Amino acid sequence: SFGIEQMTHIDHWYKRRLEIVKLYEDGLSAIEGLIHPKHTNGDVHAWHLYVVRVIPEMWKISRNELIDKINGEGIGTSVHYIPVHMHSYYVKKYGFKPSNFPVAKNLSETVITLPLYPKMTDEEVHYVIYVLKRLWNQHIS
Repeated sequence: SFGIEQMTHIDHWYKRRLEIVKLYEDGLSAIEGLIHPKHTNGDVHAWHLYVVRVIPEMWKISRNELIDKINGEGIGTSVHYIPVHMHSYYVKKYGFKPSNFPVAKNLSETVITLPLYPKMTDEEVHYVIYVLKRLWNQHIS
């Protein structure tokens, strides 16, 4: 019953997610040390996450230090997509090492998921952008 009720909001929530993505794209475009998600206009994307990649050599701090600083400003971030081969089950069962899949390992060590949810206000989005710009200016390599 919860899912059926939520379906009545899906169009509104999707539109709001698109608005937030646009704010992020515009607001974070000046940060050369971040790679933004790419999409083609006209393609449908759920935008359930907004994942940016840190270009490590462009920052004086690590991705994990950046996450700590963002979180310290009251902004919740996540790290999604730990590669399957690095999960304990696969390490134990198959003996995988992180170096077995270096591209997946590198990507997992450079991504940050920023807040993105329909009830997020423009003020909250602008605060995330402000904090990231400030941190970029403080820690540009």
